[in-house]
Amino acid sequence: MARRLDRDAYGQVEATLGDLQSQLARQSDDLAFYRSIVSPADGIQGLRIQRFAVLPGVAPREVQLKLTLVQAMRHESIVSGLAQITLLGVKDDVPARFSVGDLLGKPRAELPFSFRYFQTIEQTVVLPEGFAPFETEVRVRSSKLRAPVQQTFAWKVAGQPVAAL
Repeated sequence: MARRLDRDAYGQVEATLGDLQSQLARQSDDLAFYRSIVSPADGIQGLRIQRFAVLPGVAPREVQLKLTLVQAMRHESIVSGLAQITLLGVKDDVPARFSVGDLLGKPRAELPFSFRYFQTIEQTVVLPEGFAPFETEVRVRSSKLRAPVQQTFAWKVAGQPVAAL
């Protein structure tokens, strides 16, 4: 009986410890994110692309694109502009590229943003039949920038292999 009680207590302690460790990891990630806004490691101020993620959608070939922009060290004014996300890949064995506007049926459409500290832009799109993306180009324009901020990300759907699309 005593061993069983010890085993049950040990199991509860393990579960609590696991929960606390995952909570600590999430808080460490949050702290790193906010620290990058206030005082980035490279010491460069201004608009930057912080994160880009692709999440699976509800329907077949549907994905949700999540782009997080931050304004590092400069928080006295609001930054606004337009973000362009372009998917590069192969469609029917031929190189192809589709902007988010193309996928939404509005070829010239860009995603607007306006924020003081940070903003996450989310857009759901359906990939064309036979299109296999391999990377994403993100380009951010603002009147406060001398030149657009541009970054390329490898295509990876969170928690799902690309072949599953």
